[in-house]
Amino acid sequence: MSLFHHVEDSENLREIFSKVMNLFGHEIVSFSNGLKYIEYMDSDEYVCPIAIFTDINMPIMDGVEMIEKTISRYPNRLIVILSNHRDRPKVNDTHVFQYVDKPYYPESLKKLANTLIIKKLSLGLNADLLNAQAM
Repeated sequence: MSLFHHVEDSENLREIFSKVMNLFGHEIVSFSNGLKYIEYMDSDEYVCPIAIFTDINMPIMDGVEMIEKTISRYPNRLIVILSNHRDRPKVNDTHVFQYVDKPYYPESLKKLANTLIIKKLSLGLNADLLNAQAM
């Protein structure tokens, strides 16, 4: 089972995303906003994911700020932006693996998850942890 993190303020979308990814054999840890994700990332319970799927427009801490804080600590983190907005947010695109427009389809998520697993393996599963320890 592969682990992915999902940051989305809509409870319904978090549930749907988790159910779809679970059907394909992936474990999902979900958060309702960027601040909750950063707090988790800084906790002892943190487990490094294959990738982070995130919305951009969220209360408290939006996806752009969360991505910036995450990448400052883990430069090799794979980020997928899930958005229903056609305008691309002002995020350093070198850290965004892919943009996915909402609504997304289960088969496209399955294919993307498999691509992310292969990409993560090519980077080395411990690349993020090595970068964090060097800081």
